[in-house]
Amino acid sequence: MNYAYDSVERELKKDLFRHLVRAKYTNSSEVSRNLITQFTDDLDEIAYSIWFIPNRLIYVAFTIFFLLTFDFNFGGKGTILPLLAILLGLFVVLLVVEMMLFKRASKLNLAAKKRQEEDNKIIYERINNLEYIKAVSGESYEEKKVGRQLDSTFRQNKKSLWYSTMFKAIPQYVIIPNIPIIFMASTLVFYSSNPKMGSVFLTANFVRYFFSVRNLNNEVNKIIEAMLTLDELSSSLTIVNESAKTLNRRVIPAEPSTPVPRLPFQNGDLIFQGVVFAYPKRPQQDILRNFSFTFQQGNIYGIAGKNGIGKSTITKTTLKLYELKKGQIFIGEHNIREIDTINLHQHICYQTNRPTFFRMSIAENVCYPNQYDQKDYDKLVRAAKKVGIYEFITKLPQGFNTVLREGGSDLSEGQKQQISAIKMFINDYDIYILDEILSNVHPNLKGVILDNIFARLKGKTVLVIDHHYEIFQYVNYIYQFTGEKLIRKDKQEFLENN
Repeated sequence: MNYAYDSVERELKKDLFRHLVRAKYTNSSEVSRNLITQFTDDLDEIAYSIWFIPNRLIYVAFTIFFLLTFDFNFGGKGTILPLLAILLGLFVVLLVVEMMLFKRASKLNLAAKKRQEEDNKIIYERINNLEYIKAVSGESYEEKKVGRQLDSTFRQNKKSLWYSTMFKAIPQYVIIPNIPIIFMASTLVFYSSNPKMGSVFLTANFVRYFFSVRNLNNEVNKIIEAMLTLDELSSSLTIVNESAKTLNRRVIPAEPSTPVPRLPFQNGDLIFQGVVFAYPKRPQQDILRNFSFTFQQGNIYGIAGKNGIGKSTITKTTLKLYELKKGQIFIGEHNIREIDTINLHQHICYQTNRPTFFRMSIAENVCYPNQYDQKDYDKLVRAAKKVGIYEFITKLPQGFNTVLREGGSDLSEGQKQQISAIKMFINDYDIYILDEILSNVHPNLKGVILDNIFARLKGKTVLVIDHHYEIFQYVNYIYQFTGEKLIRKDKQEFLENN
C-alpha cells in the first residue's frame, strides 16, 4: 500500500459516489449494481496505475542519476575508507530498522484493511438504499457522510501508509541498490592493504560496472512496463466512464417546456392530469395510463388494488423519482417539475412496509437525513411511546443511541416498521404517503398505533395504500385503482365485504 495510491483511490471513490447520489434516480438505479464492482476492483486498478506510472518515472530518473554520479565515479582520493565506513554502518542500521518497520507495518496494515472494508460496506449500503436516500433528499447528507468517512479512514491510515511505504521503499530503493557499492568498497579496502591484488580489483571493478549497466537497463525496462499499464488503465477507465455517462445522462421529458425558476413547496391539492408512465426498463408497458385525479388537501384517501397495478407508482412519481412519459402532476397551482426537489421531499412523509435503516443509531435513523440533536430526546421518547416501541428501545444497551446493524438486521420486521413510524411524530409534513405500514405489527398493538397516527394526521393530505383493508376505517374515501382511474367505493360496504 502506498500513501499516494490510497489518496488517489479515495478521491476517485468520493467523486463517483457524488455522481451516484446526485444523478436522476432512474440513472443511478440503472448502474448501481455495476458500481459495486467498480468500487471494489476498477477504481483500485485505476488508482494503482495512476500512482504507479509517475512513481516509476521518478524512481528511474533518480536511479540513473545515482548510477552515473556514484557507481561510475566512485569517490576520490582519501574518501574510500570514510565512505566505506558510512556505507557499512548505513547497511547495518537499515537492516535493523527494516526488521522493526516490518513488525509495525504488518500490524498497521491489518487495521488499515479493516477500515477500508468498512468504507466499502458503507458505500454498498447506500447503493442498496438508493431509492430511500433520494426519496427523502438525503443526497447531500450522504455525500458529506461518505466524504467524512473516507477522509477519516485516510487520516487513520496515514501512519500505516507511511510505515508500509518505508518498509517497501528502504529495501527496494536503498538496501538492494547499494549492495554492489558495499561490495566494491570492500574490494577497494582489500586492494589498498595488499597492492598485489590489483588484478582482483580490476576484475571486481569490471564486474561492478557490468552490474551497474545491467541495473540501468532494468530501470529503463521498468519505464516501458509502466507505460504498458496504460492499456489496462484505459480499459478500466472506459468501464467506469460508461457508468459516469449513464449517471450524467439527462432525462429528456416527452413534452419539453421552457425553463422556469425552481419554486419552493406550497401545499395544496395533489393533481394528476393525463399522466402516462412506464418504468425505464419496460418502456412499452405503461403502468399509469392517462391517469387523472385530484387528491384534495386535508383528506385521507385509501387506495386498493391488486399487486403490480401501479398503486405505489403514484407515490414515486409524486416524489419525482421518475420522469413521466406524458402528462403533469401539480401540487396546488405548481407543476412538481417547478418545485424544488429537496423542499418537496421535506414536506412529504413517505412510509413503506420495508423501511430503510443504516448502520447508525436508532435516533440518527429516525432523524435522517437531518442530524440528531440531543435536545430532541424528549420528543423522541414521546414519539416512541406513541408507536409502542419505547420499552423495547430502553432495554437496548445504549437506548436510542444503540447502533443498528446494516439494514436493521438486528430488528424484527415489526420493530422496523414501528421505529420508522416515529418519523411521523417528530416532524410535521403536509403530505403523508403510507404504503402498507405496520403490516408486520401484532394486530392488537397495530390498532393502538394507527389510532395515534391518524389522530395526528387530521387536516393533512394522506394517501393510504394497503392490502390489509382494516386500515381503511381511518380514511375519508376509498378508491379502487385500475391503472387508468380511481373508482370510488362506498366505505361501509367495502369494509364489510373485505
